[in-house]
Amino acid sequence: FFEQGTVNMITAPPNNWKSWMVFLFAYHIAKGTDVLERFKTAQSKVMIVNEEDSLRLIQDRFKILGFVQSDIPIFFRVAYGAKLDIKFVDNIIKECKEKDITVVMFDSLRSVHDGEENDSTEMQKVLDLLKKISRENITVIFTHHHKKKPTIGKGDATEMFRGSTAILAAVSGYISLEEEERGLGNVIVVHHLKSKSGEKLLPFEISMKKERSEDGSKVMKMEFMYGGEFKKAEKKI
Repeated sequence: FFEQGTVNMITAPPNNWKSWMVFLFAYHIAKGTDVLERFKTAQSKVMIVNEEDSLRLIQDRFKILGFVQSDIPIFFRVAYGAKLDIKFVDNIIKECKEKDITVVMFDSLRSVHDGEENDSTEMQKVLDLLKKISRENITVIFTHHHKKKPTIGKGDATEMFRGSTAILAAVSGYISLEEEERGLGNVIVVHHLKSKSGEKLLPFEISMKKERSEDGSKVMKMEFMYGGEFKKAEKKI
């Protein structure tokens, strides 16, 4: 999905598993193990930059996923109040070089800049800052939100993200996520929409196995599993 030393994007509607996928990718990249026991990774230290959530929430999600080993080489910059500017980017590059980190994940893009997303000139400045990181042979992956679905017609799948098309032009790899109902439980549908480094993969599904507390009110453990090729459900309008 993501080529080393490039800028890449994961998009989804609000509350549709973006952060969970960041944690899943980060864990397997840091360990050098296969994502969903299917997709190969090159082992790399990872930095996660998160200005939306608390450290406690992130810790809770890692525990739910079972990622609790103390030696996993993942570093966190959480709730610093930081925004993308030259100083912030230079600090990230410096920290990455000091700790030999080669993957940086921003969750989400919106939380680390103040630009007008629909203005291509403003967004190009933001994207140029991300490219400054990638030019140091550091892979950048950021999450981003979908815009509202059109009332009529399907629209272009590659342009379902919010904001200027300059964003799509700047990224090397792009995957989108969307939850769909299934008879035995919902699945996450993954669309591989852009790949400058190779052939795009066919859409596929991720199923979720959850273990809840005795009263059923809280998810205690969760596992993501490859669910095979995307099975498009029949829908009536």
